[in-house]
Amino acid sequence: MTKKALEILDYKSKSKDAGFFLMVEGSRIDMAAHQNDPSTHVREIIAYWDAVQVVRNYIKQNPNTVVISVSDHETGGISVARQISEKYPDYTWKPHVLARVTKSNELITSALLAFTMSNSHPGSFMQQKKEFVRHTVLSTWMGVNDYTEEDVDRLATYQDYGRIQQCLSDIISKRALIGWATHGHSSVDVNLYVSGYNSQKLRGNVENIEIGHFIKNTLNLDLDKVTKLISKERTEQKYKSSSSKLPDILQKLYYGHN
Repeated sequence: MTKKALEILDYKSKSKDAGFFLMVEGSRIDMAAHQNDPSTHVREIIAYWDAVQVVRNYIKQNPNTVVISVSDHETGGISVARQISEKYPDYTWKPHVLARVTKSNELITSALLAFTMSNSHPGSFMQQKKEFVRHTVLSTWMGVNDYTEEDVDRLATYQDYGRIQQCLSDIISKRALIGWATHGHSSVDVNLYVSGYNSQKLRGNVENIEIGHFIKNTLNLDLDKVTKLISKERTEQKYKSSSSKLPDILQKLYYGHN
């Protein structure tokens, strides 16, 4: 998606002798952290790195381009080297536990809630569901073979989406020695990466508004003009039909028309 977006914008901008702005969001990183799903979290981060590399490759061919990589917040309060016993802690964590997982907590939870009884397998509904949990969910999808019957019972009986997700998170996170502080956002500082044109002007520990100022100054944007244009368009819409004028606004902003 990032590669195709750059191809389209590059072609359009050069044909109009203009620049462009592209935002690429790795939103599933956030969602995986909300669910405290470490294996999906790391895979989404790797996918984001791949997207960043596409942009950096574009910068090599277009040195007047700048890329900014930053998050609006940290989610989950994730940590490694989780202590799960009362004895003196081990300074380690086990990433191979994450590598064995093949499905996200989100997909597994949906499969558990949608489970239906099969006429081709003997036993009651609960017996069949527990077998599904043992052999499909835990052994195949999560790569966990040292599960307990308590793990099986919880996944087979829970009907609440959040409780199932928490159970799945605990099964993997405890084995990988990963800790979570919250299912929400935290106040931990986030990393900021900048590469390309004028990138030396945005470095160190900065407030989030400084990133907006950097973009404004680098692109020489007149935000007051844009604000007035949008406000005027919204005011006019109150007295017009429900047909949208958004395409007109975008054209004015893109081509710089008054």
